[in-house]
Amino acid sequence: MVKVYMETSGYAELVAIFDDEETSGVCSDAIEKLSEKHNFEYVTESVDESSDIGNLVYGDVAKEIALVSNIIQHEQLLRGTIFNTFDTAYEIAEAFVQKHGVHQNWGTEGHPEFDEEITKFTNRYKAIKGLPL
Repeated sequence: MVKVYMETSGYAELVAIFDDEETSGVCSDAIEKLSEKHNFEYVTESVDESSDIGNLVYGDVAKEIALVSNIIQHEQLLRGTIFNTFDTAYEIAEAFVQKHGVHQNWGTEGHPEFDEEITKFTNRYKAIKGLPL
C-alpha cells in the first residue's frame, strides 16, 4: 500500500492511498500539479508492503457503520429493544455511511453535528420506509 502526502514544513496532508507503486506512479504528475495549485512544498510517499488497501477501506467502513448503528441504538431512534431493532439500525447505518462516507468534518464550521445528522437521516429513512416514527 502506498500513502501519498502533500507537505509543507511542519504539516502533511494525506491525499491518496494506492494499492501498489505502479498505480501511484501513474497518478504522480496529477498529484504534483494539485500540490502546486494548493501551495504545498512537496509530495511524499509512504510504502507499507504488509498492508492491503482492501483491509484499510473495509475496516474504516465497518467501524463507521458500527458507530452509526450504536448511536441510533443509544439515542433510541427506533422503537423496541436492542434485539428487535438491531437489523434495522444496521441497515440505516449502512445507508448513512453509503451516503456520507467515512470521516467527514462533522461539527466544524459549515458542517452539521454527527449525531444530529444521524438523527435527521434516521427519521427521513423511517418515513420513506414506512417504519414507526
